[in-house]
Amino acid sequence: MPRTALTGADGAIVATYLAGTREGVPLADDVQPATGVAPELVIAAALEWLGGHIVAGGTALGEALVAAGAQPRRRARVMVRDLRADPLPHAPAAPGITIEQATPGNTDALLDAFVAAYPPGHPDHRAGGDRPSEREQLRSLMAGEVIGVLLDCSRLARERSGAAVGAALAFDHPGEPPLAGPWLGELFRHPDAPAGTGAALLAASLAAAGAEGLRTMGLVVTDGNPALRVYLDAGFVVAREEFAVWVP
Repeated sequence: MPRTALTGADGAIVATYLAGTREGVPLADDVQPATGVAPELVIAAALEWLGGHIVAGGTALGEALVAAGAQPRRRARVMVRDLRADPLPHAPAAPGITIEQATPGNTDALLDAFVAAYPPGHPDHRAGGDRPSEREQLRSLMAGEVIGVLLDCSRLARERSGAAVGAALAFDHPGEPPLAGPWLGELFRHPDAPAGTGAALLAASLAAAGAEGLRTMGLVVTDGNPALRVYLDAGFVVAREEFAVWVP
C-alpha cells in the first residue's frame, strides 16, 4: 500500500503515513517520521495538515500530540502470530459449544453476542450505539467493507440450543505484516458463553488459517482488554505499541 507524505512548512517531507478511514473518520495510520527529522517538526505538520484525522503511531508521537491539544483515542498493541514457526495452539471446544465456519450470512445470528461482548466499562465499548447501528457495523465488517474480505478461516461458536455465542473473524487486510495481511479483526463471545469459548475460537481459526497456507495472522488489542492473555497464550507477539489520537 503506497504511503502518503506529510510535509513541513518548507515543503520538505517530515513523515509518511498510510491514509484510510476508521469509524468513518479520516485516518493517518502508522505515522513514520522521516530519517533525521526532529519530532517537533512532525508534530507541527500533523497539527497543520491532519486536522479532523485520527492519527496513529508510536507512543511518543501520540503523547506529544495530546500535549499539543489532540484528544486520546486508543492505546493498543499490534500483535502478530507466525503460523509456520511454532505448532499452532490446541484448545478443545468449551463444554456444550460447537465451532463452525463463520460467513457474512451469520450477521443476525451473531448480533446479540457482538453487542453483549463489549459492555460499559470494557475498553472497546462502543458508546452511544443503538441496535440498528450495531447491526450495520457488524454487517459491513463481515461483508468485507471495513477491513477486507472475510477469510474462510473465520469461526463461529454455537451452544446446544443453536444460538451463536461468539466468533473469531479474520480478514484479508490489504498490505503487509505486521500492520496488515491476514488480520483477526474481531474475537468476541457472549458473557454467558462457557469459559474457554474465546480461546477455542482463536485456536480453531488459527488452525484453519495454517491449513489454508496463510503465513501470519495479525491483530490489534486495546490496552486493558483481558483478551491480551488469550493472544499471548496462543503465540502472538507484540510487534509495536500504538497510540491513536484525534487531531482537532
